[in-house]
Amino acid sequence: HRGEAPYALALMKRRADMVINQVQSANSTEISGMLSNLENTRERQVEREGALQREAELKAVQLEQKTNLNRLLWILIAGLTLAFNFLLAFLRYREKLNVKVQGLQEDALSAEKMKTEFLGIINHELRTPLNGIIGISDAMIHHASSPIMREQAEAVQQSGQLLFDLLDSLITMSTIEGGRLSLDKEEASLAKTISREIDDWDTVATSKGLTFTHFIGSELQDPVIGDHKRIRQSLRYLLSNAVRFTHEGRVHLHATAAPDANGHLAVTIVVADTGQGISEDVQTRLFKPFLQADATMTRKYGGAGLSLAIARKLARMMDGDLVVNSREGRGTEFTFTARLPLAETTAQTDEGNSNAPQKLTVPELDGLDDPTEIIDLMLGEQLGGNGVRDHEEPRKKRFKTVG
Repeated sequence: HRGEAPYALALMKRRADMVINQVQSANSTEISGMLSNLENTRERQVEREGALQREAELKAVQLEQKTNLNRLLWILIAGLTLAFNFLLAFLRYREKLNVKVQGLQEDALSAEKMKTEFLGIINHELRTPLNGIIGISDAMIHHASSPIMREQAEAVQQSGQLLFDLLDSLITMSTIEGGRLSLDKEEASLAKTISREIDDWDTVATSKGLTFTHFIGSELQDPVIGDHKRIRQSLRYLLSNAVRFTHEGRVHLHATAAPDANGHLAVTIVVADTGQGISEDVQTRLFKPFLQADATMTRKYGGAGLSLAIARKLARMMDGDLVVNSREGRGTEFTFTARLPLAETTAQTDEGNSNAPQKLTVPELDGLDDPTEIIDLMLGEQLGGNGVRDHEEPRKKRFKTVG
């Protein structure tokens, strides 16, 4: 208005600055809030993008796990399918195998039956002519006028008896191995049983130039319940081996027993000889069937190697055992043990009772100082005066030289 343009321009600029400052002052709070919101929005966007990325990674991991799980399930299903197929195949094979085994069992039973029938036939068919041969040869031995005929008859009788014994051993072993052998229960005195077997072998040993001695304890006079036939069979095997393999010296049988609290009699029978003895190697396999000490034994002495195996099996069936103690060149001891129930009649102890069992008088062995000891024929002159070797400790319940 006054024509002062520079001053008016300055005023206008100043007023514009004031307006601008007012506007800025009025909107600064709002702009700050907007800027803050914008900054927060960017952070949330970054967080959202990170969350989305993590979610994507998690989904990828879950997808991979699901894929692996599906793959594992398929593998498991395939394995179960194979196992099921294998089980079916195994069951079918087992069924076929059971049928085959059943057939084999039937064949085995049939074969066992045929074997039993065959052994029965052989037993009957061979025993009958052998009895005739042995009987006729025995008659010829006693009644033949010619010494040559008597000698030939003795050879025939010995051969027939050997064949008879071999047949009996084979039948017995087959019966035992087949589990068909059962022990009889007979009430009798063991002293009588043992004495009968001693009588049979006394003459045989004497004819061979051997000294045959024996001792039977008085406790064996009481009757016991057992298979006395099988006991005699076992003793016959032991005495036969002792006489057969002893060329000079002595054969001794020593029988003792001790009752226990259960009403049984623990029997111990030792057959000792001064024969050639048995090596330690052979002793480990001595009781196996069909075993001889060496190949020359069969040719020289005969036999099938069954007697000791049968005797041990019989002893174990009687709750006992058969053991050997031997040294080469010094002799052999076989110890037969059994556990037999005492007969009820032995409980009668009243001497005035007329029903009490009569005691059997058994000849004792001359020169035996202590009947409770067993004679050790293997030790010979190596024994000192006290019954043991000078360089050894005394052995309990061993043997003592007699005569």
